[in-house]
Amino acid sequence: MADGAGESRIVATYRARTKSAAELNRKAQEVLPGGIVHDSRRMSPYGIYGDHALGSRKWDIDGNEYVDMLNGFGVTMFGHAPDFVSQAIGEQLKICLKKILRVAVVLLVKGTIGHLVVNIFKLFAGFIVRNYVFKKLVGIVILLFDIVFFSHA
Repeated sequence: MADGAGESRIVATYRARTKSAAELNRKAQEVLPGGIVHDSRRMSPYGIYGDHALGSRKWDIDGNEYVDMLNGFGVTMFGHAPDFVSQAIGEQLKICLKKILRVAVVLLVKGTIGHLVVNIFKLFAGFIVRNYVFKKLVGIVILLFDIVFFSHA
């Protein structure tokens, strides 16, 4: 019932609250069989597209809040983003960034800018912990790249 005719109030409410998810599902169906990566993700009329999670709560791309009753089927037994894990990730990221800056300085001194960019991304690849952390790291790389190449003009 793609047009929504005859559907329950629950489904109608879900559709009304998840317009971005409906659009993303439509796009996903163009590149993924059924628009999903695994059969366990199949939902009607379409699945929840998560944005972020903390503790026992999850938020979708439309800003709706959910209680995660399954908690990743146990893989997140401490909840999403527990403080002690976030702190450990932060400490490792500091170590990673120090290494990246050392490599950047050495490569800049040698004058091999192409190698600099390649090696920075290789180092980042070894420290991908979560998608949002990687996005932040890519932002830092872009910032460093801009500083190195465009600050002496």
